[in-house]
Amino acid sequence: METTATTTTTTTTTTMMNNKRMTLSDARTELERRGFSVIVEDESKHKQTSSANPIGTNPAAAAGLLLVGVQSRWRWDLLAKVDVMVFVHQVNDGDYLTLDRLEADLEEVPSRVQDHFVEGFPPHGFSRGTMILVVYLTDQHNIDPAVVTRLVATPKEEWCTTTFLAAQDGQGRSYFMEGDTPLWGKVLFAELRYWAGLVTGRPTSSDHPPSTPFLKYLIAYLVIFLLIACFTMPKIIVPMLIVLFAVFFTVMGVAATIQWYRVRRRRSANEALITC
Repeated sequence: METTATTTTTTTTTTMMNNKRMTLSDARTELERRGFSVIVEDESKHKQTSSANPIGTNPAAAAGLLLVGVQSRWRWDLLAKVDVMVFVHQVNDGDYLTLDRLEADLEEVPSRVQDHFVEGFPPHGFSRGTMILVVYLTDQHNIDPAVVTRLVATPKEEWCTTTFLAAQDGQGRSYFMEGDTPLWGKVLFAELRYWAGLVTGRPTSSDHPPSTPFLKYLIAYLVIFLLIACFTMPKIIVPMLIVLFAVFFTVMGVAATIQWYRVRRRRSANEALITC
């Protein structure tokens, strides 16, 4: 892990001269140009309404401004709807990005995702996943090595969710996972690295994240195979597909209803707390 962090630090130092020092305004401009819905909110507002972290229980995470960018679209290469959520924290002057603050913020990510979840069909976990990018913009000349190690570590495996970390220090250097990519991350990490580099000032050669043409070809071959199978063995394949789709959409409908109820209940609770 230490080797990975050192390698990444060296790489970012080499490219520092080409990096742009980012602000929340810069991040907002870049994300909105690429189709994100963006809002800027006061982190203290979330901390007051968060059931996971009531007021005063999270002193490690100093309240500041938070930019939230959300993009939701269907991806034919994944045969799924993907929600990309970007949370950009502006670390206040005089504050420091510590490992305790980072871990405390990560504990709040699930509740933040629910607060900004785009309702609709399909439900999360059934042909729908979420890419989460948590970014810190700080004036610190050097970020704590322990924090850098955490930033460049391989993300944990989660069900239909990937949480990616990134930061830019006061010298314009950006840090995020650029080491060896596990097999499960081959499809997703290229896009997450694109968004991480974009928000932390890395030069980009395109207005769109890298595509995955091999997945599109794989989907096309699978569809052709199923069509051929349906014509050659209709008595076996067609009933099987009907049963599979019936079960799948029934489970999906139940999951969507449960998810809708949880999101609405949380938002109602937040509104009640704000009113009080």
